[in-house]
Amino acid sequence: MSQSPLSGVEHAQQLWAAQAGLGVDDRGYLPDVSQNLFGGLSDEVRAAFEKADGAELTDRDGRPAKMRSVISSSALAVNVFQHWALNDPAPVGRALGLSAAVAKIEFERRMPTGAGGTPPNLDVVITTVDGGLVGIESKSTEWMSRKTGQAASMAPYFRKPESFWGQAGLTACDRLAQEINGGTCSTSGMTQRETQARSIAPNWLNSASEFVLT
Repeated sequence: MSQSPLSGVEHAQQLWAAQAGLGVDDRGYLPDVSQNLFGGLSDEVRAAFEKADGAELTDRDGRPAKMRSVISSSALAVNVFQHWALNDPAPVGRALGLSAAVAKIEFERRMPTGAGGTPPNLDVVITTVDGGLVGIESKSTEWMSRKTGQAASMAPYFRKPESFWGQAGLTACDRLAQEINGGTCSTSGMTQRETQARSIAPNWLNSASEFVLT
């Protein structure tokens, strides 16, 4: 029986951690968050995650901190963007094709969406010198598995007849959101660069920053 893409990535990441002697457990969690990151967390970035709602850094109710997972989306975000948040962020602006220079990069910034309830924390928010905002929601393997049910918190974003993205005229974002939400995300119809971005493995958490800015 062939291995699913999700199982393949999980296996590759666990193999990387085991070969590096990091003490990964059979669920794919490392003993410490810092083992999953380039240079650990800066004080500023750590404070942002501690203030947020996602239990990324702290074990809670018998569950390990999310960022300890070798397929952690938040670890991916930190590994790609923390360096640029602490140094000259200009390469990020060039990589994203922004028309204005990047002023700052923040993690776990709470952003209202108009969907009601508690505003979510975006993984990464880039602010440009002219006041523009670029929000980034980091997804690692979430798109690789079909969802059995929609989280209640997501329902407002997918209201009929059009989702939030559809109402805003962001058709590509709408299609991607629908695919991720339904667990049917594929590489069909994507550019070569987009396809490559979805297939980084193994040890893609630690190589993603090199990919993004080349």
